[in-house]
Amino acid sequence: MITNGGRKLWAEAIGDLSGSGFTGTVKASSSTTLEPEGAPTWTAAQFVGQDVYSGSVAGTVISNTTTVLTVARWEKLATAAEPKLNRSEEASAPPVVSSAFSIASGNVPAAWIGITANTEEPKEASETLTGELKASGGGLVRTLATFKYLGGKEYEVKATFTSNVKDILPVTLAKIGIFNAHNGGIMMFESKLTATAEIKEVGDSVQITDVVTGS
Repeated sequence: MITNGGRKLWAEAIGDLSGSGFTGTVKASSSTTLEPEGAPTWTAAQFVGQDVYSGSVAGTVISNTTTVLTVARWEKLATAAEPKLNRSEEASAPPVVSSAFSIASGNVPAAWIGITANTEEPKEASETLTGELKASGGGLVRTLATFKYLGGKEYEVKATFTSNVKDILPVTLAKIGIFNAHNGGIMMFESKLTATAEIKEVGDSVQITDVVTGS
């Protein structure tokens, strides 16, 4: 089920550049923030849902004040030396002070799948996934999905979850949420699994596939 927030994200992604982009120089940064040099003429929340890039790292903006961007986390981008890197890997360091950065126009796709044992019916008004599994370092946390266009009005998102020693087991997976960021962010879809999946012990794995149908 698409959420109300998902409808807004979808509309902004395909038809709104009012947030526009921005380029500047990094004054300060942390594991989740970036502050630019100078005095940018931003408005609060202007860049929510957009990506900010600096060097070989990127982050999805989950909030911004008139002077500071807050991202879900900094993630690695592919480089000539490491062409197989993707946004599923956390960067070891934030953007470098005095380096250039840019905010891309347009919204980030909803490509992160979170899972929960919660069995309540999905709701259009939902903004978070109730009971989402978030064990630090666990294998059942939000995961970057692969995307495949199926033709017609459909596309597929797919992700594999493998439990590890950090997860609280056993757990029976019942529902997913699809978000535009590794943590926080906007939940675009909330759906029950067609069949629950029981994860009993470390190393148990499940592949979850969701097919999205446009109208």
